[in-house]
Amino acid sequence: MSAGWEQVQEMAFTSWVNGVLENGGRGENERVKDICKDFDTGVQLIHFLEDLSGKVLKQRYDDPPKNRIQQISNVAIALNFLETLGFARNQLSVGAEDFVDHQKKLILGFLGTLYLKYRIAVISEGDKSSEEGLLLWCKRTTEGYDGVNITHFRSSFKDGAGFLAIVNAYNREAFDYNERYASLDAKGRLAYAFDIATNEMKVMSCLSSLFMTLPHTG
Repeated sequence: MSAGWEQVQEMAFTSWVNGVLENGGRGENERVKDICKDFDTGVQLIHFLEDLSGKVLKQRYDDPPKNRIQQISNVAIALNFLETLGFARNQLSVGAEDFVDHQKKLILGFLGTLYLKYRIAVISEGDKSSEEGLLLWCKRTTEGYDGVNITHFRSSFKDGAGFLAIVNAYNREAFDYNERYASLDAKGRLAYAFDIATNEMKVMSCLSSLFMTLPHTG
């Protein structure tokens, strides 16, 4: 996994986690600043999983933990909580010590598994579901827009046209697609689409135009 793509994932998952915590009524002090370090006590991880699932953990845990052993115990309790929600341990591919030791790739993989379960798995389009369904929905939504050819998540949105088209499809009065497509470069299209989505359509932006144009390799 390239460093650039890791940064994209960190930004996206940080925004997602904070959105879940905010919707759950958590205070500003519980916002995640470093997605690969702030779960190491287990406390924020437990709160996130509670808010994400809508379930309350009944098992006691140390808040705050006083040492590494209690940190590991808290994270283990959080992972056991996920098992009660229907996750098999081998689905998670991460252990309690990995959170305490800030193992970035494993933590990002863990969050990706949760995102697939709670955000993407509920999407369906035709006879497709999950990622395939979301990709098909993007393709159908952007049919007829110049310069848009949605075939793959990592490559089809880098030039900004895909995002610009999706935003325009749901808010045609906001701007003229052909005019913006022709007058803006990739970063400009992405920035403009994210601005319209965030400020006019009230859709939380997980990514920036800069990170979307990074090379996604590996």
